[in-house]
Amino acid sequence: MYKKEELHSLASFHNILKLLKKDPHFNHFCTQHKMVKGFKYSINQNKNNSYLLESGFLSCSFNESFKDGLFFIVKPGKFASISVIQENTPYTANFKALTEVIYWEIDNQFLRKMLLMEDPRNYILLNYLVETRRRMYILAKKNFFSSEKRIYFALQRCAEVGIHFQENQIQLPMFITYELLSQLASTSKSYTSRVLYDLRTKGVLESSKKPWIIKDLSYVNSLLDSYKDIDFIED
Repeated sequence: MYKKEELHSLASFHNILKLLKKDPHFNHFCTQHKMVKGFKYSINQNKNNSYLLESGFLSCSFNESFKDGLFFIVKPGKFASISVIQENTPYTANFKALTEVIYWEIDNQFLRKMLLMEDPRNYILLNYLVETRRRMYILAKKNFFSSEKRIYFALQRCAEVGIHFQENQIQLPMFITYELLSQLASTSKSYTSRVLYDLRTKGVLESSKKPWIIKDLSYVNSLLDSYKDIDFIED
């Protein structure tokens, strides 16, 4: 079994680019692109490229609507998409840029060749599959919560891409809004606002201005009975 920190380190953005750049034809098979905030892009998983996020945040869904809560947030340094099995059944992934995004488009055959040569123990693919497993588990887990708890759960998910600037306090990214939280929680925006109002009155959440701040993450965690079984946190 692997330790989380070990696997994340071996599959870090820096190490992935370092590995790919060992080939002198790197620039022919790997190209850098920019995506403006709000831009939507769909890809078929059986296409010829994989996508590695360098900066910014993407939301990814496997259907056309982001309003049903069946999406997750991809953060910098992570693969947004890898075609792990060539013969896999085709499906479409839909991405939306939550901020300005810079990403790498990598030719799948080139990626496969370099991973076989430079990563024979498959640390990079294993890390991607572990992260994907966690994302799918989160989407399934959410369905067992009440509407209120889904909002707390959505707030936790957003906290994972925030900044720990003080002990037990999280500064959330600038793109976090009531609308996004309601989409993550599959609830209405008005209901989400009412539920979070209770956290604001208790001093747990500061959302009067950007960036939002969770002032007591432990309290938010305590609102969910089953939080601790999601312990393979994506760093």
